[in-house]
Amino acid sequence: MSESSSEKHERLTNEALERLYPLYGQAMLNWSNIEDCLCEWFHYISGMKPPQARAVFFSARGFAARADMLSALLDVPNGKPWVSEFVRDSLNKSIAYSQVRNRVAHRVPVINASSDQSHIVELHEGGTYPFLSGTPILGAHLAIICDNYANLGRINRKAWLLTRGKIAPKERKARLQECHGKLLLLPNQADSSELSRKQRGRELQRKSSRK
Repeated sequence: MSESSSEKHERLTNEALERLYPLYGQAMLNWSNIEDCLCEWFHYISGMKPPQARAVFFSARGFAARADMLSALLDVPNGKPWVSEFVRDSLNKSIAYSQVRNRVAHRVPVINASSDQSHIVELHEGGTYPFLSGTPILGAHLAIICDNYANLGRINRKAWLLTRGKIAPKERKARLQECHGKLLLLPNQADSSELSRKQRGRELQRKSSRK
């Protein structure tokens, strides 16, 4: 028995949503990991015990306030300028990436049924006329966002673990600087895979130094 047009529409819509959910969920989980890493840096730089640092850091109800607290700590000399330099650049990258996180979290899912073979979920600006507000976020964009969030979190976690391991200071500094180099080569916008001209030049220098 062939499906009716309404049944086909429902099936294609459900399939589109099933394709979106993993990407959307992964993007938000990866963002949570970024905030957790920043909390670890807050703990490390403040010198608080982990439970205290976590309670203070997440007492702020929004990311901007948490970022301000960490930024304020970085303005106080701590005897580890090379760590502070990494954390500040990581924080700045996170602040830039948070703008996309806000768009992803607060947009309205709209089904694009223009094709009768495969529907697409588009994330549109909210409001009275969601179709008329800005460029929609698609699954391909979410995949890029997932990757950028994952890479930022991964670099932060690796760098933070270097501060915990029993490594000679000189080697620790060198390995942290390597993490810093990778951090600086992450795209400046979370929904883009493109590097800026400055980043492309830095990447060429990095490749040349390896030869």
